[in-house]
Amino acid sequence: MIQHADDLAKRLFGRPLRIELAAWIHRSRESPFYLLEAQEAMAALGHAASSTRAELGLFVSCRMLVEHVEHKRRYFTPVDSPLWGAFQAITDALKEVPELG
Repeated sequence: MIQHADDLAKRLFGRPLRIELAAWIHRSRESPFYLLEAQEAMAALGHAASSTRAELGLFVSCRMLVEHVEHKRRYFTPVDSPLWGAFQAITDALKEVPELG
């Protein structure tokens, strides 16, 4: 039985990390950010660094981010994509879901 919005997000949309990471990027970034910065933000939500790195790779493959290396640091730059709006709509909808317990 689904009891919380996090459970609903996982069942409907896959990994909660993906939604949380997309929301973090969309909410706080229009400029490049580095890998460790995203990993630290997601670690604060209980997600592993390796999982964050994998999700960033997914966003790169979907052409939502461009990746580049500068001074041995891996940077990601958000690209204008309608997919960001889809993630924002999911995030907004989940905020409206009452506790299901």
